[in-house]
This record gives sequence, C-alpha cells and structure tokens, in this order.
Amino acid sequence: MELPSIIGCPGCDDGPIGTLTVFTETDFYAIKFEGLKPPKAIEGITGLITAGIFKE
Repeated sequence: MELPSIIGCPGCDDGPIGTLTVFTETDFYAIKFEGLKPPKAIEGITGLITAGIFKE
C-alpha cells in the first residue's frame, strides 16, 4: 500500500509519510515514518498488537 504525499516540510525531502498510533487506557504512542511503503518494523508491531499482546 502506498501512502499519500505531503508538501511543505521545510528542510526535508517531502514524500509519503505515515503514523502508527496506539492508544491504551493510560498511554498514547505515535510512531512516524517516511517512505513509499511502511517499514518492516511497523508490520511487526502491527502483528503484535493484532495478536493481543498489548492487552490492558
């Protein structure tokens, strides 16, 4: 899946970006990334969340 591009980031190479956001009862995590496709680490984290490891 390709991500949409953004324009106007001063001093950086504008391109597709994305964020994996995880909310728990007490915490909030946002992992940002740039590139045409999400990095392999994001796929692994998504797999852990889907498997139910991060249960409250």
